[in-house]
Amino acid sequence: MKKLLLFLLCSTSLITSCSSKDRFFEPMKINSSASINKAFTNFDTGFGIISIAVDDKYVWFATDNGVVVFDKIANEWGKCILENFSPSWCNIYVDADSVWVGGERGLAKFDKIRKKWKVYTTKDGLIGNDISEIVGSKKFIGVICRERGTEWKGLSIFDKASNKWIIHIPISNLPNSKEYNEIYTITFDNDKIWIGAMSGLSRFNIKTYKFEDTNFDLRNVRFLLPDNDTIWIGTFGDGVWKFDAKTKNWIKYNINCDQNMIMDSERIIANRYASFIVFNKKNAESKEYRINKYFPASMFILNEITSVR
Repeated sequence: MKKLLLFLLCSTSLITSCSSKDRFFEPMKINSSASINKAFTNFDTGFGIISIAVDDKYVWFATDNGVVVFDKIANEWGKCILENFSPSWCNIYVDADSVWVGGERGLAKFDKIRKKWKVYTTKDGLIGNDISEIVGSKKFIGVICRERGTEWKGLSIFDKASNKWIIHIPISNLPNSKEYNEIYTITFDNDKIWIGAMSGLSRFNIKTYKFEDTNFDLRNVRFLLPDNDTIWIGTFGDGVWKFDAKTKNWIKYNINCDQNMIMDSERIIANRYASFIVFNKKNAESKEYRINKYFPASMFILNEITSVR
């Protein structure tokens, strides 16, 4: 069975600080301590962790005070130096060649080979400057954009081959979009992008520049996980659904999933406030686990879980 290592992001700011010899890092020192649960180690510097991404050498932490990096080989920590860009409350996505960091003031791309950053804003083609999510595939990067934190603008798609922003979808163009709408999540499926929003589920064909019918009528689609010929869809208040691309059938599973979902080859792990649920995809069984059995709801509020393989 594959192992799935989880980073748990809690409201009590558990991780941070560092030191690194790389020139694009500022050295930082970190203090670690044992957790109540002996399986965990706490790293404490006071930064709030927003999201985590991993590549072969580094673990990248997007925080409320910039980008922090842990060198897995050298066992060292560092804070990234981003010229003319100060990401706060940011999120992060990592692929083979680049690191993408989005925050309240735009999007920054780090070229791992050239060791250089490039910043994108609405002046460079983004539909909005406040980036709430970044996802990627072999061919594309997609970002959900807002403005000033509350005004949802839509999403922009970056083509890696041409190194250009090629598509911008205003939120008002989504099917069934009302006077007020929010985009929660996106994921790529070859040349299509699935969009989960308050208004429901949409699918956009990048080649034809057209929306396609999903035959999914529920609103508040919060999470999307591609799984070969399957898409797993997490809703707020109406369970988790599986879409089979071959049969076009939908199957519902009664799983509570309020915050986030991740997946490996055998399991879906969904977090719900102070607990997380492990769902076995093969036998459709689930178990719920508490972060702290002595203070199940008050000591920790689990906001996000991130897989690190």
